[in-house]
Amino acid sequence: MGNQEQWPLNGTLNYNTILQLDLFCRKQGNDSEVP
Repeated sequence: MGNQEQWPLNGTLNYNTILQLDLFCRKQGNDSEVP
């Protein structure tokens, strides 16, 4: 992941990471199954 975001060691995601994943999925055209 870019922009200094790292995969969390304890398994939780912060809001910024979720937003980045959402944007990535939308760019890929897979926006139908983003929780």
